[in-house]
Amino acid sequence: MKFNTTILKNRNFLSYWSGGLISELGDAMFLLALNWMVVEKTGSGLILGTIMACISLPQILLVTIGGVVADRLNPKWVMIASDAVRGLIMAFLLVMSFRGVVPIWTLFVMAIVYGCMDAAFFPAQSAFQQRLVSSEQYTQSFGLLMIGFQVAAIAGPVIGGTLISKWSYQLVIAANGLSFICSILLLLLVKPIPIDSDDEEKDKLSFSSDIQVGIRYVLKNHLILTTSLSAFLVNACVQATFIAMPFLAKQAHLGAQGFGLMNMGIGIGGALAALFFAFIRIQKPTPKMTLLACFVEGFAFLGLVVARDLWLLIGTMLVIGIMEAVVNTIAPSVNQKIIPPQLIGRVISFMIVLMSGSEPLARAFSGWMIQWSGVTVLLICTGILEIVVAVIGYFMPVVRNYGLEQPPIESYD
Repeated sequence: MKFNTTILKNRNFLSYWSGGLISELGDAMFLLALNWMVVEKTGSGLILGTIMACISLPQILLVTIGGVVADRLNPKWVMIASDAVRGLIMAFLLVMSFRGVVPIWTLFVMAIVYGCMDAAFFPAQSAFQQRLVSSEQYTQSFGLLMIGFQVAAIAGPVIGGTLISKWSYQLVIAANGLSFICSILLLLLVKPIPIDSDDEEKDKLSFSSDIQVGIRYVLKNHLILTTSLSAFLVNACVQATFIAMPFLAKQAHLGAQGFGLMNMGIGIGGALAALFFAFIRIQKPTPKMTLLACFVEGFAFLGLVVARDLWLLIGTMLVIGIMEAVVNTIAPSVNQKIIPPQLIGRVISFMIVLMSGSEPLARAFSGWMIQWSGVTVLLICTGILEIVVAVIGYFMPVVRNYGLEQPPIESYD
């Protein structure tokens, strides 16, 4: 672990990072505008929820196909194509908005296509990023990406809300479309590190066989499988806790402002951790680091039960934000060290399905649990469950023995 800024001299990564930041900023602005437009025009939570589901469902259902595409084709061009299609969607919405009220059906179509493009973009992004930096810089690269994400998450809604209140929805839609153009132009400047690929082997495999290769890799690599199953449960705990946040603020009589400050605590914690990882090189990230962060986060969830003072709650949320950033930096860094570049799109796509599969269920179950048992019981359960998962995972032999030679690629085909 040492202070290091050499990643800032990597022009390829900086071009990629800048394009991602601009695109994420545009997305954050647009999602706020979309939410507000639907609520203002329809007043229907059902319509808004369905539109959001139309974005997320294709991401989960089609991401394994996107992983195969990312491995078969050049991931750079997959990302560019995805950005181009999403930019065209923004142009279409802009034209429709100038013709009058945007029909609801166009928003549903937009959401489905948007989700499909995300399903192709995310695996390609993982495959492409692996080819931009050395393995020693993985944690720094994810730290810088986390900074971009935090900046977009904080600034995007503020900018979007200001543009809507002072001008119009059309300006936000146009800005998001321009963000995709900027992302494409910056991606065109990037020249990734070439990798060895077996084109003959690709031609032999069918599309479904390619998907099965990624699934078999996860199932046979005990470390990847262990961390993915741990993430399945940890993500459920995190989602349930986030659902509990507004109820916790209401129970503590903090109001909307207090709830906003609690969320600010998460953002500040995440930003601080991201800054640390961006400039401190961790050459050997390990799964133990991820599970230790989950262990601390579980105790932070329990801390929310007893913290009734606003500043104690903000401090606890800051700890949660830090631990979330640690997990989201260390875990993917370990994955990129383990997974062969030729397989990363297929493997990551199945891991996304496996790790995020618990989230919709957790949201629904946590709402029911709050209704019948109260927010305190929910937080106690999520805290204890995450602590138990972290402890069991930490002492698994495959985690303790991390660093030994990985099985050869051929054993997964």
